Amino acid sequence: VLSVVIIFSAMNELSRLSMQIFFVWLVVGLLLFSHFVRASFKTAHPLIDVKLLAHRGFLNILSVRFCVMFYMVSLLFILPLYMQNILGLNPLVTGVAMLMMGIFIAILSPIAGKLTDKIGYRLLLIASSVSLLIGSASLFLLPVKLSVLSVIVLAITFAAYGICLGLHLTPSIAAAQRQAPSNGVNAALGVFFTVALGGSTVGVSLSGVVLNYFSRVRLEYDFKSEQLAHYSTSAWENLLQVANGAHSYSSFLQQFDYGYSSKVALLLSDAYMAGLHKAAILLVVVGLIATYFSFQLEEKANAK
Repeated sequence: VLSVVIIFSAMNELSRLSMQIFFVWLVVGLLLFSHFVRASFKTAHPLIDVKLLAHRGFLNILSVRFCVMFYMVSLLFILPLYMQNILGLNPLVTGVAMLMMGIFIAILSPIAGKLTDKIGYRLLLIASSVSLLIGSASLFLLPVKLSVLSVIVLAITFAAYGICLGLHLTPSIAAAQRQAPSNGVNAALGVFFTVALGGSTVGVSLSGVVLNYFSRVRLEYDFKSEQLAHYSTSAWENLLQVANGAHSYSSFLQQFDYGYSSKVALLLSDAYMAGLHKAAILLVVVGLIATYFSFQLEEKANAK
């Protein structure tokens, strides 16, 4: 537990820590985690049976689940910031729009359960992973202004998200049960859900780090290129918080005249989109990994 807390804390604070301090914390966390793994092999009844990872089929479904949860939480973090700070939508409209994802999940989940009984889990998990890949790639098409295009792309992204989760949740549990050793199904499910939680935590942490870092880099470059007025340290930090989506545009830009604030707003939106596109690259890679491991799955009964 301590190793996981240290690793994730270091990831969450990456933007504030120097690289030297970050790597020190990361190494400490990894060393503690490696000690936990070694101790688990020597213990008769370990908290988490890492020997389950020796089963290739079970490791495949763990990888798929990790990637899907990584994608799920990352998108829930990225999209509301985009919709409110870039498109200017209020929280109510943003929340109602994102209900579309839940509708797809609610409709497809029971259908996926029935299909798992009829055709197995493999094809459904492949379709889910491909949908994840489509949803991640659609982020590159998001425009910087509210328009018909933004509505269409968001609809595609929401639909892909809902299809991904709807086709994944039940089949992935069935796959974990069937790929686990017959004498350790319940322990395997415990590991399965622990890995899923890890995917969620890593997803939001890494997406936040990528979004923050690349929006900062883009904003610094643009401000130097445009030779804009020098800001105090506190004002510059506020600008960075706006660029990465942590603060709203309107409250910050009210202190400038219209002409200057319009220019700053454009640079801030460009900085956020630069960070979003880098986060999209990360999610596309995650989608490719999920698709690969989905194809590696085999339809089988519990491993002996």
